[in-house]
Parts: sequence; structure tokens; C-alpha cells
Amino acid sequence: MRHLLMFLCMSFISPPAHGKLWTYVLGGEKHSWEEVGYAPGGVIDFDKHPGWIWVKQVDPTENIALGTYKRGGKVISPNTQPTTFSIKWDEYDRRLKGIVTGDHDVAFEAWKRLLKPVGFIIQIDLGARFGVDRIRFYPRHSEKFPFQEYALKAFELSLNDGSPENMVEGRPIYRIVRRVDNWDEIAPDTLESWDVQVRIPLQYVRFIQIVSLKPRGWEIDEVEVYGRGYVPEAAYESNVIDVKKLTGQELGVWGKIWWEQKQDGNPYKSRILVRTRSGTDDSPMIYYRVLAPGEEDTLQVSERDYFLLDPEKQGPIIYRGREIREEEFYILKEESPEEADKVKFYRRMYPGDEVPFDEKHRPLTKEA
Repeated sequence: MRHLLMFLCMSFISPPAHGKLWTYVLGGEKHSWEEVGYAPGGVIDFDKHPGWIWVKQVDPTENIALGTYKRGGKVISPNTQPTTFSIKWDEYDRRLKGIVTGDHDVAFEAWKRLLKPVGFIIQIDLGARFGVDRIRFYPRHSEKFPFQEYALKAFELSLNDGSPENMVEGRPIYRIVRRVDNWDEIAPDTLESWDVQVRIPLQYVRFIQIVSLKPRGWEIDEVEVYGRGYVPEAAYESNVIDVKKLTGQELGVWGKIWWEQKQDGNPYKSRILVRTRSGTDDSPMIYYRVLAPGEEDTLQVSERDYFLLDPEKQGPIIYRGREIREEEFYILKEESPEEADKVKFYRRMYPGDEVPFDEKHRPLTKEA
């Protein structure tokens, strides 16, 4: 079951000296959903019903992987690097990204200048969780790039649904769903010999891992991912609603908030959470600068975000002005949850990373 949200109304009044009431309608003709907000993760459907927002429903013919980078996902190969292929970083990144962009001129090549491209790992973060039942990958096979012979036919395919219980320190715990030593022996007659398609029972998937198993040259032009059904979770966040701009008044007091919704399916199997946040800020903008070579910094993050970071990006854990170990934090959390709330977590920032500044160029990274 999924919810369909039509509009959300918020009323606010000016200070008592005026007492005038205004109503702001989010999702109406004046303030459409797309114009005054955005969907983190990119899994809100703005077009299915004009004037409404709907949790994305996957079309069985839609290649989910094409939206990987738009949703904030990525493709990595944790055990290779540019020197593995005698290429530069920008070309290495282009080849990795190319396997989910639909560009058939670009492929992740593991057959040039290599003797034993075995055990190479490709990992894809789709950027959100989807119901998936088919994964397809293949080499370039056009007249311009006739590389059908380099299909990856010995591989191990693993998946992770992206749920917190299936992650360790921010890293997915992969579950093997298919191991194939020779695709030619099991390939359906309806497929070309280079066209690898693995069907799986419909399940939620966010992370995909492909490992090569034999020392035979191969390449991947595209990884395509297909499924069906609604995504399990989605979010919409509005831009800052400037009371002064709307009313001409310096301050306003928020009042009643209400919305209209419809439900599809069993009403007990999903829910909508509506949250608001208010305050004053002379500038809601955050300005960034790029760390120079040799420069490092730290940025405070939430406990959840800290443990989703790769270990090399996890900075110090600070409690009452001193650095503590991760084990000490968990002991503190168990013995005194209130004290554990005082612990601060920091992410390490390296040259090339963007660090935030406020409008007056005061750093927002390290503590004042």
C-alpha cells in the first residue's frame, strides 16, 4: 500500500499587534511541489497525477540503473585503481560511471594490458531501494565496438537491500544470489551468448556486487536493473518558506497544518510522516570552499551518518572535550543514554572535499 499526497496547507499569523491570518498551500497552483521543494533520493513521482506527489512505482520495462547518479548513488571498484588499467583517474571514473549511463561508447574494460583480470569487484549503489527481479549486463556489441567475445561469463552476483540491519559500519553485507562458472552452459536459447540476464525472486535491492571469477578478459558496457512495485520509502522536502517575503511582516507564528491524502492498498502497511521546522536565519544559504592540497579538516555529523562513512573518513568521537574510542561510546550509550546524547561525531575532510562556511566566511566545520 502507498499514500498519495495532494496538498499540504499551513496557516500562520503575524504578531498579536496585527493578528492577520495567512494560509500557505504547498502543492497547489501557486506553489507546485516541484517548484518549491525537491525529493531526496529522487523516488517521488511528480507526473503521475498533476498536483499530487506519489511514491515512485517502478515500470517493469524501466532500467532503474540509469538514475543511479541522479539519486545520489555511485559505482565503485574497491580492488582496482587507474594504474590497474594504465589510465588516468578521470578516464577510470568515466568508465565506472559509464556502466549505468546508457552510453554504449564507454565500457569498464578488463581485457587490455591485463593477464588475469580475476577477482575484480564492481559495486553499484542504486541510491535508493527498489523491488528488483532481473539484472542484466553485457559488453559493447555494436559495429563500432564489436566486443561480444568479452562478455563476463564467469561471475558471482551478490545483493543487499540497504536496510540498517544488513549494514556493518555503513557497509553493505552482501548476500550471494547467483554464482556462474560458465554462462554459455546455462544461457537461455532466447538470449544472445553475450547477453547475461539473471532473474531473481522479487526483492528489495539497493546495492549490487559483481565479481569476476576466471582469468579471461572481459568488459561491461552496461548493467541494467529491472523490477516492479512501489519503492519502500520516499521523502519530499520543501525549500525554506520565508514568512517575511510572503507577508511583509518580520515574524510569524505557525498555526494549523493539514493535508489531503489518498491510499492505495492496505492502509495498515504504510504511513506518512509530516515534519516541520521553524526558526530565524538571516541567510539560509551555506557557502563552501574546496580544501587545498595538504589541507585537512573535520565536519560534525550525526551518529547515524558517522557510522555510514567509510572507515578512512571517520574522524574523532568527542565526549566532554576528549576523544573516546567507538567501544567507549557504546558502553556509555548502554549505561547512560542521556550522556551518550552529548557525544559528537566528526567526519574527516581531505583535499578536494567541500567544507561549509557561513555568509560571513566563518567556518562551520570545527567547533568554535
